[in-house]
Amino acid sequence: MPACTDSLFDPHGHGWHLDRPLFDRRLREHARAQGAQLCTAAVRPNALGNDGSWTVELRGAGAVARCRWLIDATGRRAAIATASGARRRTRDRLVALHLTLGPADTADATTTVEAAPDGWWYTAPLPTGHRLLAWYTDADLPAADPADFTARLAATDHITPLTSRHPWPLGATPAAPRPHRPPRPRHRPRLDRRRGRRRGLRPALLAGHPHRPLHRPRRRPRRPRPPGRRPDRPPGLPRRPRRHPRGLPAQPPRPLRR
Repeated sequence: MPACTDSLFDPHGHGWHLDRPLFDRRLREHARAQGAQLCTAAVRPNALGNDGSWTVELRGAGAVARCRWLIDATGRRAAIATASGARRRTRDRLVALHLTLGPADTADATTTVEAAPDGWWYTAPLPTGHRLLAWYTDADLPAADPADFTARLAATDHITPLTSRHPWPLGATPAAPRPHRPPRPRHRPRLDRRRGRRRGLRPALLAGHPHRPLHRPRRRPRRPRPPGRRPDRPPGLPRRPRRHPRGLPAQPPRPLRR
């Protein structure tokens, strides 16, 4: 049976849809207003100095910068961390087949997830009026074959009525869908080590599914500390209580609209 989760009953508030280009632009503007210096050149971290500081090459700008701390905010790519020697450790084989459907005149503003025996569907409207459609499954299952994308979509109860209002992108028709090939990895990688004074935001350190709430990347911020040092913890001191109560419903398998 379908279920709807209203923000009134969610301890984290509204289930916002993020206009990422607008968010990034406003974030840069706010950082500038607070005195940050913005450089749009590509960044390549170099070797650490004896004092633990970073030497960062600004490609295209012909300059080199030095800093004590380097924050990796490149998302799932973790570009700075991997360029510095960190390696990914995957925990599953989750992959995604996805399409961006054309714009349509619709008032729907919900995020819809529908479960299937070997995966789940995810769809949400985009700020431009387009719609994102994604199918998640494991890479070693037959369901990861793009040739079955349309047949599996037609078998859905809640996703099909939403996507049928949007035109399919050029080169992708209901008879011959063309999701991004091969399926993109959507597993939950974790970086294996930290080098020097480098901090990674949560999407870089531990990637998750796109339908997770927006508060997850900034949850439980920690104060940076020098590498190799751990805060003193008296013996017998109880651990900090969990932030969320136990027993909250897990991720799908039941259809969820938010």
